Amino acid sequence: MNKRQIGAFYEDAACKYLEKQGVRILERNYRCKMGEIDIIGSQDGYVIFFEVKYRKSEEFGQALSIVDLKKQKTISRCAAIYCMKHSYITQFRYDVIGITDTRIEWIKNAFFHRGYGFY
Repeated sequence: MNKRQIGAFYEDAACKYLEKQGVRILERNYRCKMGEIDIIGSQDGYVIFFEVKYRKSEEFGQALSIVDLKKQKTISRCAAIYCMKHSYITQFRYDVIGITDTRIEWIKNAFFHRGYGFY
């Protein structure tokens, strides 16, 4: 599989996992002029913006450490555009789904909003 196919495979796995946890998937691979968000879902009154990270092992760091400040800013800006486009006035958060060959880890409230649009 190429990199895009691998990413799609693990995003599928993340969606299945999240749906089993009660998350309603709203959108996948949301793209705007600012970048992309892997998965957008809702649960318990929150709109949740998910970044999915796959690693064969945690030998070189956990999923959260891979989502650097630059990526956080990109996701935050995309989220602001998404919420404005859909007229969402609700609670939201940023979560990371870390996947290895042996487990899935859901990191809730992985980071705060970075950028414009929500204060």
